[in-house]
This record gives sequence, C-alpha cells and structure tokens, in this order.
Amino acid sequence: MLNKTNLEKMGFSSEDAERIIELNSKYAHIIAPIVKKYTDNIDTEKPFEPYKDAESGNIATQRADDFIKDVQTALPELDEYASRLVGWINCVPFLYETYKQIGISEELFFDTMKDFSYKLQECKTLHNAFGLFVDWFFIIFELKAIALGRLEFEVKPFGREEYSCGGYTLKKGEYTYSCHIPSSGKLTVDMCMDSFHRAYEFFKPQLKGDVIPIVSYTWLFYKPYLEKVFAEGSNLKKFADLFDIIGNFSSEDNFKDCWRIFNKKYDGTTENLPADTSLRRSFINYINNGGDFGVGYGILFYNGKTKEILK
Repeated sequence: MLNKTNLEKMGFSSEDAERIIELNSKYAHIIAPIVKKYTDNIDTEKPFEPYKDAESGNIATQRADDFIKDVQTALPELDEYASRLVGWINCVPFLYETYKQIGISEELFFDTMKDFSYKLQECKTLHNAFGLFVDWFFIIFELKAIALGRLEFEVKPFGREEYSCGGYTLKKGEYTYSCHIPSSGKLTVDMCMDSFHRAYEFFKPQLKGDVIPIVSYTWLFYKPYLEKVFAEGSNLKKFADLFDIIGNFSSEDNFKDCWRIFNKKYDGTTENLPADTSLRRSFINYINNGGDFGVGYGILFYNGKTKEILK
C-alpha cells in the first residue's frame, strides 16, 4: 500500500515519496505492533457519526496522544516530526481497507490522504523539518472526517440552542458538518460550492430533507480581520461572506494563527514578518495599529436540491 505510486496519489512529490519509503524500510517493522494496537481500538461500526459526548472525544484524543508517544519512544533516533510522520503514515493501510469495507471509493480515500502532503509541506516551511507537527489525523482514521473536494468535513453536534434561516431550523445536538480548509492552494467560491454539494451527496443519509448545515470555526471569520485586513473581493472575504458569522472570540494568546499567513510563529513584533503579499502587508499594518487576534464561528445552510445557500 505504501509504495511510491500510492504515495504520489496522496500528493507527495516523487522525492518526498522516496524519503518516506526509506524511513519506512528502516522503522515500519518496529512500530507495527503499536500501529496494530492503535487501529484495533478504532470503532468502525458507525462511520461518520460524531463522538457521542465530550468524554468520548477526549478519550479519542488521549488515545492518539498515547499512540504518538509510544511511536516516539520506539524511535528515539528520529526527531519528533519524522517519528510522527512514520507513525501516522503506517495507519494509512488500515484506513484503505476500512474504506473498501464500507464502500468508499479509492478517489475519496486518496483525496483525504492528501492532507498528509499538505501537512508535510507546512512542517518543512515552519520547522525546517521532514515530518508532521500535528496529530489531528486521528479524526480521519476514526472515521469522523473526510475530504470532499477542496474542503474537509467533520461531523459535529450543534452546540447552540437553535439557529434558523430560510425556513430551516437547526437545534442543539443535531448534526452539523464542520469544514476544514487545508493549505492546498487557491480557495474560490466555486470550489467551495462544489465541496458543499459533495458533502450534501455524501452525508445525505444523515440529513433532514434537502439541506445540509455547514459550520466552520476559523480565524478567517474573525470580524476585525474581515473589516480591516481582507480586501473586498478577495477569495478569503468571499469565502467568509458565504457564512452567517454567529460567534466571535478574541484570543488572550498572542497571534497563534500567524504561521498560517506568514509561515512563521509570532514573537510579539512584526519586524521579522515577510511583507511580500498584499495580505501580509495588510496584516502587518493591522497589528502595528493595535489590532487584536481571534477566531469566528460561522454557519450556512446549503440546499442540495436547488444547489444554493439559503438566505
């Protein structure tokens, strides 16, 4: 499964695929029992159902943390990034077989696995290291999230009391489809509408009628950024405008999303931040003029029958 052809289908360059194969040839057999223990404990009986409660989600997170700690203990000669890559990449054959068993196409499998190549590039850029620095993949392996076009979707219960739009009402605890935005390049309205429709078709058995509620919790929805940073008519502004932003949260931390824009962590000053794009220059100006940081929560209702967002 983890051969060069399939790794390239996952979005890795030829050079990166060869390096992964080299790492695997040395270490896969060492962590094989750890991978089996982890994947044997994944419940595949109810695919794409959210965790039943917060405790179940916390247990899944802890299980993933323990998995990576065990992998890193078994591979002390590798740094934390490379060992994380070896650990997660060796769970891929499990997901391939699981997708086959539940009738999900190879196309969707490889589209979902491309997230590894995106995260590898982020790790190279941010940490100058060959590997991974995040562990969010567990929600993919535990059949909670999948890539559908440009966006990735995770099934989550609605946490607010109620939200209504266009004659449709979503109540607390009902399913929403939280979209993640991988760093895979351009983000256009057409791409997003295509993803919304793919999500509608994929999750149709779970839906009430023809409407899918899509949410996102992201720095792209923080209203001060929308008002003072993103250019009118930009793809980022157009994406945010698709949603009704119903929550904004200032961050007490420093600019933790800085790396997403500048490929660098924020050290409290803009002096070392690159200003080579209009977005970066706009953010630098915003920060230098006392702008604060945060995230927003947005929601939209997509009607799969009419292929439009309800207003």
